[in-house]
Amino acid sequence: RNVCGLRAMADTPSNKQGFDEAVSEMGKVATKFQTYTQCKDPTEAAELRRDLIESYTRFAVPAASFSATSLSLFASSFAVLYTVLGASGIGFEAAVGLAEGVPLLGGALAAVPEG
Repeated sequence: RNVCGLRAMADTPSNKQGFDEAVSEMGKVATKFQTYTQCKDPTEAAELRRDLIESYTRFAVPAASFSATSLSLFASSFAVLYTVLGASGIGFEAAVGLAEGVPLLGGALAAVPEG
């Protein structure tokens, strides 16, 4: 199943296969770029450029979209947490004290240097 030109995760047998496909596609783009830069004929160069742009967008746009989405989710989660802590008046030290009993989380928060 295609979702915005991408295969759905459920249809991908493994993440390793997806990674291998991405590396393979990146290699093809690099090879096409090298061929394009060495081309002397303007007509052939235009055709190679069109093919290079199509291959690059097929590879880079999904990767950039995933990265932008991931960064946006992280930044918005951090902003919401920071806003809630600031608005509630609890502060970081109180949050560390509340999380002391939570396995993994309490130790990780306590290890953050005060600033």
